[in-house]
Amino acid sequence: MIEGEGARDSESLHIIRRSLMDRYVILFIKTSLISFVVGSALGLWMVIEPSDISYFRSAHVHVNLLGFMAMMIYGVGYHVLPRFSGLTLHSRKLMVVHYYLGTATLAAMALAWVGMEMTRLVDPLRFMLALASAGQLCSIFLFFYNIYCSIKPVAPPQPSQQRA
Repeated sequence: MIEGEGARDSESLHIIRRSLMDRYVILFIKTSLISFVVGSALGLWMVIEPSDISYFRSAHVHVNLLGFMAMMIYGVGYHVLPRFSGLTLHSRKLMVVHYYLGTATLAAMALAWVGMEMTRLVDPLRFMLALASAGQLCSIFLFFYNIYCSIKPVAPPQPSQQRA
């Protein structure tokens, strides 16, 4: 092998990979995997320290469902669904906003749940949780709208009516 050839091959593969999968699709998937580890660790923590775990349970469930499952669905959905319909993604900008809004509000939700358990500052953290939940719902609507517009069938052209 010629010196530096491996680096060029690696660079070429990186360029090909970037062209095949959008950066934010990759971020959704990586965030999903990180959430899976964090959510599973919270589950283990609840088994090891089974005191009053009601808030930890909520954090565990939300990190696994919204973090792992939903983020994986978002990433794969953004990559696959427009392609299956033969169209392009309606708006990459909406996907980017969706990623940051969804990730930030998921983190805020998890921190609020755990914070309510550890500090007992329930009222201020419940307000934070409500804001984060509303933001999470907005991010879900962004996904819905973006994918819906990306896969909706285009109406076939109507034949012009001929006048008699």
